[in-house]
Amino acid sequence: MSLRYRFKQLQHLLRLILISSFLIYFQESDIIKIQAFIRANKARDDYKTLINAEQPPMAVVRKFVHLLDQSDQDFQEELEMMRLREEVVTRIRSNQQLENDLNTMDIKIGLLVKNKITLQVMGIKTSEQRE
Repeated sequence: MSLRYRFKQLQHLLRLILISSFLIYFQESDIIKIQAFIRANKARDDYKTLINAEQPPMAVVRKFVHLLDQSDQDFQEELEMMRLREEVVTRIRSNQQLENDLNTMDIKIGLLVKNKITLQVMGIKTSEQRE
């Protein structure tokens, strides 16, 4: 056997030993969490590359090409969403206007009550002065 071949076998054996000792050290659930974390970071980095790069790599584009597929149903849902947003905005503005009107009416009612009390007191004082 050649020296290069034996060296490759030794490298492979060392990798296996390292991986097996790693597996013994960590529980499977920890490994799954680590893998999920690494995948999430890779996906986030790829998405940033897709958004920010002038000419993103083809491998990155392939990962996100499914996001470009829009059907008629997607378009209709988007239209419905826009209509509902407009309706929500209209109702919020209407509610704000009603609240402002209510506050104004509350102030006016308070002033009318105060004025009525003042008029009653004035009426009592005038009737006392007449007597």
